[in-house]
Amino acid sequence: MRTPTMLAVRTDGAAVTVEEVRRVRPATGEVLVRVGAVAVDRRDGEHCDGHFPLRLDPRGGRTLGRHVTGTVAAPGAGVDGWPLGRPVALQPETAVRRGWHVPGVTDDGGLAEYVVAPAAGLVPLPRDLPLADAAQLPLAARAHSMLVHARLAPGEGVGVWGAGSLGACAVAVARSMGAAPVVVVDPDPVARATSLDLGADLALDPDDPELDALLRSATAGRGLDVALHAAPDPGVARAAVDALAADGRAVLAGPVASVGGDGRWDGRTLSGPPRTSPGSLALLAHLVDAGRLRLPVLAQSRGGLVAAADDLDLAVREQRALGRRLVVP
Repeated sequence: MRTPTMLAVRTDGAAVTVEEVRRVRPATGEVLVRVGAVAVDRRDGEHCDGHFPLRLDPRGGRTLGRHVTGTVAAPGAGVDGWPLGRPVALQPETAVRRGWHVPGVTDDGGLAEYVVAPAAGLVPLPRDLPLADAAQLPLAARAHSMLVHARLAPGEGVGVWGAGSLGACAVAVARSMGAAPVVVVDPDPVARATSLDLGADLALDPDDPELDALLRSATAGRGLDVALHAAPDPGVARAAVDALAADGRAVLAGPVASVGGDGRWDGRTLSGPPRTSPGSLALLAHLVDAGRLRLPVLAQSRGGLVAAADDLDLAVREQRALGRRLVVP
């Protein structure tokens, strides 16, 4: 009998290619998932994910794809409660005995026809929620965990620097948490327009000479309660911190050059991105299903896994940002 195979988008840490590989099999405590959709963004082209650098397997490769939805194809030994065909999303990070399971970074991800995940790293999805629409939920869960970490309370003002994949999700999530105002700062006019459509109250160009005045006006002169730095530019971190109120809180999820050194830190607090809360994804799936949360709509990449591999390989070789998109194997 021929060994079952599958297509997968693989990298050796440099080149990205589509390979026909042996179909993965779930070990004890794991579940095999037939991939339905994957949300891809610039981090997939950078081969990293915040706390976690790319870790190659013993063969010297890794299947990419971090934000994944699909359906249960086969539970491994010792796994109960995951019937065949159940729609699921993979947690963006899951604590396991050997450390952390991070799809597409420490372990094989979802840019493939099938993926294996620990049962503890699966979240059931509402059956009437399309898998393509749910593919950004793992990323939105990251944004939610960051805003919870910043102790965002209803009525507080939030500023989001960088309205890419994470930033756009943060806008939608912040609005659902009752933030007011929600302000976005991004140089891309399309990203600013998308943010306004998602519920931002104000979308500003960082090169606008009136930027500081507009931020102060939006918060009645007080400054922002929470700032989220989600931009690829390290210099943006300082601007986000400077926009805070005296007791504001910043989560610096993007790269940081320098934000200190002037001795005027009053009551502000800064932190890096926290671990994603295990409960965030399930909560947001419920809110999306109930019509209380609307996430960004991603354009579907034509050509499936082959086109995704070509786009990622080009982004890596040219060291350029990869635009966010939806991949359906």
